[in-house]
Amino acid sequence: MELAPKETAPPSITQSEPWQFTIAVPGWLASFNGTIGIRGVNANIDVPVTEVLQHFDAILAGRVEAQKGPFGIFGEAIYMGLSDVTQINGLINNIHETVDLTYVDGALSWRLVNQPRWFLNFAAGTHYTTVYEQLELHSDPILIQQTSKQFVDNIADDLRDRLNKDISNSEFLAALKGTIEADIVSRIDKHNLLERHESKPRIPIGPLGGRIEEDVAQRVENFIEKEKAALEARIDALRLMGAARRAAVARAVNAAKARIANQLALRLDKSLSHMSDCAPVTILTGRFTPQSAARSEDSA
Repeated sequence: MELAPKETAPPSITQSEPWQFTIAVPGWLASFNGTIGIRGVNANIDVPVTEVLQHFDAILAGRVEAQKGPFGIFGEAIYMGLSDVTQINGLINNIHETVDLTYVDGALSWRLVNQPRWFLNFAAGTHYTTVYEQLELHSDPILIQQTSKQFVDNIADDLRDRLNKDISNSEFLAALKGTIEADIVSRIDKHNLLERHESKPRIPIGPLGGRIEEDVAQRVENFIEKEKAALEARIDALRLMGAARRAAVARAVNAAKARIANQLALRLDKSLSHMSDCAPVTILTGRFTPQSAARSEDSA
């Protein structure tokens, strides 16, 4: 008497369809087009692929996929680092810019239709994008020191006239503004390279804001006004009149010129040499998308 063999259970998914892994390093290029605005100043971004290739520091891209039966999972990451240096050759010697862009994509998928020549997946996942920008201004300390000394020499006569009450305060301020424009502001960006760079940078980065020259002029004016008020209070405390006051004013101004020039140079160097970080702009979005692909009978 023979016993009938037991029925064997159908193979499970794990036994019949093992995990399949795919690792890819895709080639990736990019171009940028759009408008970035800061403090009312817009930069027109139009960076073609050829320009990106001239300024990139690193481009890294990778994709990993895993499939088991109808279930799949995949992730993709792309990083691109760009940098640019613009020579200004003024009180601002150069500008150094860095842009880092990171893109991460991940999803789970389920195969709805699986045919010999094509398939259809439904995927649910997320996109993560972050953009970080850093802009550095590098000043020319030697030119700043020379400019500060020349400016103080040029404003000294107007300062003496004001302390001697030979000109009104409004006349002194008008002369001060004119000297600041001629001796300092005009040397920040002698060839308008900064302005042209702000309007159309070579990498996708926001403009400086367009008010560097105005901000510097106001700081210099405030500094000289403060120094003038201190000298005026010191001279008035002597209670001198006529030739005696004029001699005291001349001595005080001549003695203060070197100190004022040095302090002004420090302030200009600080104003024209700094680093600006733009907080990373992060975008996180979910997605639900169908995916389909045609199959070929040939295998590579």
